[in-house]
Amino acid sequence: ATLCKLCPIGTYCPEGTAIFKACPPGTHQPTNGGTSIAACLKCPTGTYQSMAGASWCGPCPDGYSCIDGITPIPLSIWG
Repeated sequence: ATLCKLCPIGTYCPEGTAIFKACPPGTHQPTNGGTSIAACLKCPTGTYQSMAGASWCGPCPDGYSCIDGITPIPLSIWG
C-alpha cells in the first residue's frame, strides 16, 4: 500500500512527488498540503519573512519599510 503524507506548513510538494520544498523568503504557507509554489503566499503589505519555510509573516518594525516582504529597511536611509 502507498502511504500518502501532506507536505507540512511552510513547504510545498510539486505534484507527483513527496519531496518537500521550502517556500522562499518573503512568502509563507500556513496550511498543510501545498502542491506548488503557488501555495506560498506573498507576505501582506506591512509584514515580512526573512526565512524560507515559514508558516507566517511578522509585522514590520516601527521605523522600517518592508517593501520587499523579506528585509526590514530603516526609513532613515531615505532621508
